[in-house]
Amino acid sequence: MFCASTGSDGIRITATRNAALQLYGSDTSIQAGETSGFIQWITADTNNPGVHGQINVTATNTAGSGEMQLWSGTAPSIVKNIVLRGDTAVFNEDGANIDFRVESDTNTHAFFVDASTGNVLIKGSDSSVANTGFAYEYASDYIKQTSVSGPCLYLNRRTTDGTIQVFRKDNGSVGSVSVSSSGTTYNTTSDRRLKDNIETITDGTAKVMAMNPVTHTWKADPEAPAVHGFIAQEMQEIVPEAVTGEDGEEEMMSMDYGRITPVIVAALQDAHREIQNLKAEIAALKGDK
Repeated sequence: MFCASTGSDGIRITATRNAALQLYGSDTSIQAGETSGFIQWITADTNNPGVHGQINVTATNTAGSGEMQLWSGTAPSIVKNIVLRGDTAVFNEDGANIDFRVESDTNTHAFFVDASTGNVLIKGSDSSVANTGFAYEYASDYIKQTSVSGPCLYLNRRTTDGTIQVFRKDNGSVGSVSVSSSGTTYNTTSDRRLKDNIETITDGTAKVMAMNPVTHTWKADPEAPAVHGFIAQEMQEIVPEAVTGEDGEEEMMSMDYGRITPVIVAALQDAHREIQNLKAEIAALKGDK
């Protein structure tokens, strides 16, 4: 052991084996507010002298268990814990947030865990879910991704074609998204083995004729050109499974346009059969002449 005499002040300890430095404390139950610790740092500020921080290590009778506590303040109190208990590592046991930042003096969070809500934020401008790049919001049980200009979600499957995303409900698959080098396929569950009370659509034409295709603009973007579509409230009376939500509720109603495809196909089949019958009648009339 020697004191450095050149370059910088300090103490250097070199060990061939075992620990280079061992610190022992006489009290293993140091409480918050006490000013004795295994390692302490003290300020010489005459206006606010005293212990401003310390590290305490508390061992237990269980092999591989213990705690390292980081304290701060003139009468130190625990502000962060690193707890090792058996095979478990616990940070901030005293309810403090966990915050990893790109720069310690900025408010850009590389990784942030809110101790009060359990929310997990990644790359956010502050600790609010609304202003983060990626978040898991525990209270609402959803994952949120916010993007300023690029895509909010980017999924890439490499090497081989196949499923890129699977949708499940109660541990059962209800759909998926598959990709190949030439396109994307959106799949929804349609296996005969999952269905009962199967009947052919016989009123396809009536349903299609009851539909009211419209053009419209959006109030949120009045300068954009008109688009083609339907009114959810009207379609709910015709193909209810294609509409989500109820009229008058706070959440806006929405439509799955793919759900009306079977009705359109049934109407086209009705029209095709009608055309075939008319052709047969015309051919018969020509034959009589």
